[in-house]
Amino acid sequence: TIQSYQAKYNFIPTILISDIPLFFQYVGAFSFALAFFNAVPCYGLDGQHILSSLIEYLSPNLYRKYRSHLTLGLIFGTGLLIINVSLAFARYFL
Repeated sequence: TIQSYQAKYNFIPTILISDIPLFFQYVGAFSFALAFFNAVPCYGLDGQHILSSLIEYLSPNLYRKYRSHLTLGLIFGTGLLIINVSLAFARYFL
């Protein structure tokens, strides 16, 4: 690549000017992906508690009655996550 930057000091490479912001963009994208993955309504992830709290907040008196619907939602979310990860690994390795 062609850069119009000139180093003030010879011991600092000019490539750092373009690589450091790119590194932080990758770190931000990776952190967002992990946060999104953690919010999936799946057993063992925080999405399980997020879904439970959301249902209890929206309808407190129906929360006890529709506990089975919460379980079905978690099973559905877990199934989708397993299918998605399996397809990603199959695509990567095959």
